[in-house]
Amino acid sequence: DNVMIERSILGPRTTIQPGTKISNTYIMGNEFYEGTKDYSPKIGHSCRINNAIIDKNVCIGNHVKLVNKDNLTEYDSPDIYIREGIIVVMKGAQIPDGFEL
Repeated sequence: DNVMIERSILGPRTTIQPGTKISNTYIMGNEFYEGTKDYSPKIGHSCRINNAIIDKNVCIGNHVKLVNKDNLTEYDSPDIYIREGIIVVMKGAQIPDGFEL
């Protein structure tokens, strides 16, 4: 599985696993490659990310879909919010495997 990236900007030390597709997204990158045993900033396997801003040091699990499937204009949670249809993932967030928004 190849990684597909289109119309996006990747910051330093961004790690993306196979099968992931990213479009129209700004990923700020990471301040380090490896974290603790349970947390390492990366984007997991087979994710779909569209129209998003991903802040620094974010860990996105496998099979995560950040695509605003319900076309929300606003959404709020501790780690993710949507404004004017754009998904924003907060600095240091850990998004679990299979999460969909």
